[in-house]
Amino acid sequence: QEACHSEMRQAIERLRREYQIPSGWDVTAMLGTNQSKLLVKNEIHDQSLLALFDDLFKRTANPVRTRDRRGGIPRSFTVRRAVQVQNAQVWSQYAT
Repeated sequence: QEACHSEMRQAIERLRREYQIPSGWDVTAMLGTNQSKLLVKNEIHDQSLLALFDDLFKRTANPVRTRDRRGGIPRSFTVRRAVQVQNAQVWSQYAT
C-alpha cells in the first residue's frame, strides 16, 4: 500500500512540473473527476471573498452603449456566486 501512495505522490509531482500547476491547486481533486481533463471547479462560499468580487465588479462596471447592445444598460452588477476553476491545461498554456 505504501508503494502505491509513493507512486501516486510521484505522479502528482510529475503532473505539477509538466503543467506548472500552482502549489495551492488540488491535483488529487482534478484526478478524481470523470473528465479527461485535469480540471476541478470549486464554488466559493467565503462571504468576505465574495464581497471583494462584488466590489471589483461595482468599481469596474462600464455602462457604455455599444452597437451590439439592445435594451437597457445595466448600471452595476451584484456578485451572487463565484466559482474557482483550476484547469491545468489552460494554466500551462498561460504560464508558458
